[in-house]
Amino acid sequence: MNKNRILLRSAITFLLIWLVILISYEVTHVYGAAKKVELDLPKFGTRIHAGIDHLELKTIKFKKVIKLDGWAYINKHNAESQSTYIVLYSQNNQYIFDSQKVIRNDLPAALNNDNDRVENAGLTSLIDMTRVKPGSYQIGFYIMNNDSNEFTLSNMSINKSKVGIEFKENVNTKHNIKIQKANSKVQANLEEVSQNNGEIRFKGWIFIEGKSLEGAKVYIVLKNRDKEIIFDTEPQFRKDVTKYFGGVQDYDKSGFISNISKVDLGKGKYQIGVYIVNGDARGMYWSEESIGEE
Repeated sequence: MNKNRILLRSAITFLLIWLVILISYEVTHVYGAAKKVELDLPKFGTRIHAGIDHLELKTIKFKKVIKLDGWAYINKHNAESQSTYIVLYSQNNQYIFDSQKVIRNDLPAALNNDNDRVENAGLTSLIDMTRVKPGSYQIGFYIMNNDSNEFTLSNMSINKSKVGIEFKENVNTKHNIKIQKANSKVQANLEEVSQNNGEIRFKGWIFIEGKSLEGAKVYIVLKNRDKEIIFDTEPQFRKDVTKYFGGVQDYDKSGFISNISKVDLGKGKYQIGVYIVNGDARGMYWSEESIGEE
């Protein structure tokens, strides 16, 4: 009899412990959260074409999570066979999370790409930020596609502190380079000059006629009578530019984007230029637009 009571109590105790564990799991577990993985990141590459369409900070079961929607693929690779990971990158810490594939039938037309099966490049990821140490992290993409592994960083960052979590578009830095006289003809267009929250965005495309864009560097040049200020840019894939110029030469890497702080400018009116360097070839494009006030 005593033995049966002991067995019954043990069974009840086991069930209570199991119930507590189950309740605790249900209360704290975020269903659909991305899995944190351990992978060795390759060196930064230039062949990933990617975009972040939506970033949202949410609270689910008392946890701060980030919902990221976007797309990414390796240029000239079939996106159907790829695995894509989201990287939170800083000098001290790197976190890699998996993502779920989302079929995006809008992408082939939007990216002007019917060759890479980019409708398979859509992705979504729900990142549990309780697993991430405080700090500033640049958002990156790591893609594994058969024998090709590529890693790149976006121009968006996540800042986690005791105060909270915020998103920020990275500001490009000033460069102390000397602008040399152009020796090559360029084709270029500055499509966007916009201002928001103390920052100025420049977006467009440029290439040196008859020269590959491999290894090219592009800078924004702001010039007036007193000084010249130079900023770096981030590359953007522009298959539409290649198509516009007949598709004979590859101008996919001709796009650029740059975000700068108004604080770096000070007072004055500036002419806007785009400077491209590729080996010994140099080209300059001056826009009719200007920024600032006299």
